Amino acid sequence: MADNFEKIFKMFHTLRHYRKSQLGWYLYYRVRKLLPVSWWFSCKVPSGITIDAEKKEKLRSFAKIWAETSYWNQSEVDRIINGEVEYAGEKYPLSRFLMGVEDGISPLARYGLHSFEFLWKLCLFYLSSGNEDIERLAKNCVLEWINSNPPGKPISWDPYPTSYRIRYILSACAIWNWNESQILESVFLQIRYLLKSLEFHLLGNHLIQNLCGLLVGAELFSLEIKDKVLEMLEKELREQILEDGGHYERVPMYHFHVLIDLLWLTAVLEPVPEFLENAIERMLRFAKDITLSDGNYPLFGDSVYYHLPSWNEVSYVAGKLTNIKIKDNGSEANLVKLADSGYYLFRYGSKGERNIELVVRAGKPGPDYQLAHAHCDQLSYEMLIEGKRFIVDSGINGYAGSLYRSFQRSTRAHNTVWIEGVEQLEGWGVFRVARRGRCLVEEARFEDDTFKFIATYHFYTGEKHRRIIEFNYPYMKVSDEVFCLPKSYSVFNFIHFHPNVDVEAQDSCIIATGYGIRVKLLVYGNTCVSLVKGVKDLSQGWYSERFGLSVPNSVVIMEKQNNERSKYLILKYQQKIE
Repeated sequence: MADNFEKIFKMFHTLRHYRKSQLGWYLYYRVRKLLPVSWWFSCKVPSGITIDAEKKEKLRSFAKIWAETSYWNQSEVDRIINGEVEYAGEKYPLSRFLMGVEDGISPLARYGLHSFEFLWKLCLFYLSSGNEDIERLAKNCVLEWINSNPPGKPISWDPYPTSYRIRYILSACAIWNWNESQILESVFLQIRYLLKSLEFHLLGNHLIQNLCGLLVGAELFSLEIKDKVLEMLEKELREQILEDGGHYERVPMYHFHVLIDLLWLTAVLEPVPEFLENAIERMLRFAKDITLSDGNYPLFGDSVYYHLPSWNEVSYVAGKLTNIKIKDNGSEANLVKLADSGYYLFRYGSKGERNIELVVRAGKPGPDYQLAHAHCDQLSYEMLIEGKRFIVDSGINGYAGSLYRSFQRSTRAHNTVWIEGVEQLEGWGVFRVARRGRCLVEEARFEDDTFKFIATYHFYTGEKHRRIIEFNYPYMKVSDEVFCLPKSYSVFNFIHFHPNVDVEAQDSCIIATGYGIRVKLLVYGNTCVSLVKGVKDLSQGWYSERFGLSVPNSVVIMEKQNNERSKYLILKYQQKIE
């Protein structure tokens, strides 16, 4: 009974943030699932459908540009040729997948395989190598999938994978000049099915991906839905792209996801609408700003590396497709405020000996009605020294089915303060968030060779955490003050180090060494300081920079016990780079 009440309580506090239209679409799709597909979708296809030859050539040229990047690699293609596909770290026999057998893999991997990203990799490999055997393999994959996945089949015909599969199969048609009626009719049906299945119940990046898939299909088949879909896309971009250029879900990886989707449209739309050009330019500037000197973005929210093209690859493609020029300010010391997205990036020094990069996360976790990819990472930070990740976020191992999901969304997985029993966001399920707090930034400035940042997080339970970060080379001081309600509590402060950094306690300090760099950590005002790494119950010390991979990493935990009623607690630590 208590468990049911808790679930209802969390459901209420989740749904109260949703838009009424979202709830209506949720109900509609729930009911539709109970009905035969034939009741609401017709599989009739007009005779003699063809692809526009000019648009086909544009899509081929777009693929050629991607083939010039390092986004694909030989080992991935060799694996596919040898009969194995991989998505998000999960490997599966290609023949079984094409037969419609999908046992033992996560929903994320199933979505990824049905998106046919592996076909896109085959396309790029062919354009780069000219290997004629690839076409036969690619066509067999498409035809076998069509035969095993009739319209409306769950997962395979869900809107998310369909949004990408349309683009990838049409790209293959453009590259190899396929005109088989079975393939063209299937893609045509997928476009019509997607139009009837737009993810208005989820919104966010999913809806933009749906619209981009529709527009690519509409252009190549010369469909009349183009203007209607463009209107929807303009409306979404007006809301979803913030003033600082970031995507409103405020997760670096999903910012790149949406940006890459929009670049597809520049390849086929003529002319490219002004609203689309403006959105891409702002998103490119944000992507440039959020990319650190190692070529990757911070791991805040649901972010991993190597799942999507990097900034270098995206900027190369954008440079070939658009006239947008993104300049590097080249400053020796600067502060970049991406306040709308909740990121503050401080860079000190050149790429030489004193290069320090600090990224602080502080702001809204995302739109109130869509926090699926948000983490409890407010007032957390990542630090790079001489271009190497030193203090890191924990990343994500996976979504549904991942044993690490709950931990990596929690406050304990980030470089911030955790009040025992209280999370910044009341996460539940795989993607749900019930109650949530708010973060207020008071100060972020760089002057007189000193970076200073002050912000306060207000928990939904009434507690407050105020953090002050001060950096003046070679010192960084982080001061934390926690105001608790009158009750007994324990407060923990976490610092997560990259797996390549060795951490050990020495006398009255902690020494972290990695990449030939030595950092001294001095801790004040705590009753207990401990060092953990790869705890077996998966509750601490696990780092995931790739989907499906978690490796142990060292975590310093500073604890303050207080069994008396108190209003505040001060935790301090200081780092010196020697």
